[in-house]
Amino acid sequence: MKGTIARIIINIVNLAFMLFGIGVMIVGIITLANPEIIISGVNLIPGFTDLNYLINMQQALVSSGIVLTVIGSVIFGMCFIGLVGGCTGRKVLVFLYIGFVSLILAFELAVIIYCAVSYQSVQGRVKGLMLSALQQFFVPVTFNGNGALVNGTTPGGVAWEQLQFEYGCCGANGYLDYATFDWRGNDTQYQSAKVPPSCCIQIVQYQYATNLNSFANLDSCLFSPPNFTNSHGCFYAVESAVASAANITVIIIASLIALEVIVLMLAMHLVNLAREESKTGYA
Repeated sequence: MKGTIARIIINIVNLAFMLFGIGVMIVGIITLANPEIIISGVNLIPGFTDLNYLINMQQALVSSGIVLTVIGSVIFGMCFIGLVGGCTGRKVLVFLYIGFVSLILAFELAVIIYCAVSYQSVQGRVKGLMLSALQQFFVPVTFNGNGALVNGTTPGGVAWEQLQFEYGCCGANGYLDYATFDWRGNDTQYQSAKVPPSCCIQIVQYQYATNLNSFANLDSCLFSPPNFTNSHGCFYAVESAVASAANITVIIIASLIALEVIVLMLAMHLVNLAREESKTGYA
């Protein structure tokens, strides 16, 4: 009776995990085949509309798609073995299943430890993606003959300018990011400038500038940074979201670990019952 209940629980859990693995695999394959679908879906979430312009999601999704496809395949294969082993009661399959679950548990624990201990590595990765997006999408604002600010003509340029104006930040890591690429284009206003106006300290900070008089000392900022230049990079503007994502990841993995430990104990229980049945039959 105990063995039957354990088998039913294991089979239900494995079936659920198999469906989960298939879902993860499908998302991974779609991500690799056409990341624009994922990006379009993220853009529909309120507050994430400009995320692709601030963090190079396409670059991030390539590696994520590979990881998701591999993880989904492993979960599906492991649970398929567990399902067959639970239905047939074959000890070889049950032992193989226990080995797979143990390896995955070790991997998940390693991920949790990595997130907890190496958060700076996660920060560095996000900063690199932000710098890549800055180099790809940034277009500076300009000023007309009356000194009024003219918004950028591209969504990516507007997203970065808005972020820098409203958070009082400059680049992904700092103002030196603008020395890594040619952001000036053909605009004669900035041919000798080291940073764009949105990096400059305003008289009233944390709002979108309206004209030349909005800045504390625009010329000094543009041509002699870090004078009158916002000192910190814009990573801090998304840092809380990155930390939240890391915490959610840890919670999800911890929940999976708890469930996998239960399944592992039930699988070991099945093995012990099989041994006892063998001894009883032999006797």
